[in-house]
Amino acid sequence: MWNSIRNTIQTYSFLIIALYGASFSYHSTVNLGWLDKTPSFFLGGLTLLLYLFLPVRKLETLPILVLLAFFSPIAIDLFRGRTIDEYLWVLMSNLVVFYSVSVLISTLSDKKFCLVLVSFIVGYLSLSGWYFHSNGVNGVNGLRAFLGGMNPNDSAAVGLISVALIYIVAEKYRLTLFSGKSLAIVSFLIFLCLSLNIYLVAVTGTRYAMIGIVLVSAAGLLKNTFSARTLFSRRYLIVLYAVGLLLSSAILIGIGGVSVSQRMSLDYNAYGNADKVYTDQFERQHDLGKVDGSVISLGGRLPTWKLAYYMSENTPVFGVGRVKFDRVRDELLLPNAHNYLVESYIDGGLLGAASIVALLLYSVAFISARYFSSGGGVLYLIFGPVVIICSLMNIWYLKTLWFAMAVLVGLVISERKNCENTVSN
Repeated sequence: MWNSIRNTIQTYSFLIIALYGASFSYHSTVNLGWLDKTPSFFLGGLTLLLYLFLPVRKLETLPILVLLAFFSPIAIDLFRGRTIDEYLWVLMSNLVVFYSVSVLISTLSDKKFCLVLVSFIVGYLSLSGWYFHSNGVNGVNGLRAFLGGMNPNDSAAVGLISVALIYIVAEKYRLTLFSGKSLAIVSFLIFLCLSLNIYLVAVTGTRYAMIGIVLVSAAGLLKNTFSARTLFSRRYLIVLYAVGLLLSSAILIGIGGVSVSQRMSLDYNAYGNADKVYTDQFERQHDLGKVDGSVISLGGRLPTWKLAYYMSENTPVFGVGRVKFDRVRDELLLPNAHNYLVESYIDGGLLGAASIVALLLYSVAFISARYFSSGGGVLYLIFGPVVIICSLMNIWYLKTLWFAMAVLVGLVISERKNCENTVSN
């Protein structure tokens, strides 16, 4: 009886995992009286319970190493005497759920794992499509869509991951799980979902996400164009990647044409901030060597990165600490660092940043070797968006990012187990 219950729960666990990754719930909460949290918080809790309930509790080394790499800068900051605030609680809970999702995904069959990816894609398209249909491009002078009140950069991160998962479904599962009429229908739906997905990312007006789609599409196009597979088997994928590349490139040119003054006014008018915030922020960032005047582009983040360097000059090994840094940053009205390498340097100095750099270098070497090998898999499709989001976003609360990393790590574990089984047989 218990085995039957466990098998049933495992069969439908992909829905909970996918909803956790695709949830647009940062600005909405569920109030249970004594507990007032976002829906994604409860979905993360359910995912953790699934891990504890299902018979998959063998410790996996890879996700533990990734978890420790991301936690080490925080550990140094905690050793410095920092109190555990909301930032730390949320990040630590996301790290725990990341490990649970990684292990759960690595145990799923190809069919169930494909259902996880499809559920995520459908969840994103349904939620963002519904928000956009209900509200349109609102609150941003008609230039950027705040889907359900969610920051457009956060919405775009979910969309970027969704595009990567669409490509993974097309590469890894389209021919292995479908045939005949079902294959033709799935092939058409993949094109439809990709086009709609790119459009919904485009209405957020977020450049980094469109750049990510361009790069992932170009990488897939190059790999399939020069791969050793037969022309017939790769023709569909070449066309798919080419369409994604053309659409995202054309949209990126349009987004890049929005003037700096427009972007400054639309982002701060959307949040209802006064003109004083606009004026003070521009002037104080200009004093720190602002590049292009855009408070949300790369130029808007550079002053914060410079501030992190200047404040850590006397304590480069252990860093300045986030509490002290945030106090000065708030006084200067600077944005967040939006880069986890910089944030790890703020939290833990060179020691904290070293763990992230080591993880990044190893990952780049591993993924590159797989990319240039024949039949090297699809890991690069999800690795690229993960690196881009870590480089240009705050990741402590962004559950989509931790879901994407869990998918990446889960794929690596699954492929390693398959290789071991093949060798043993």
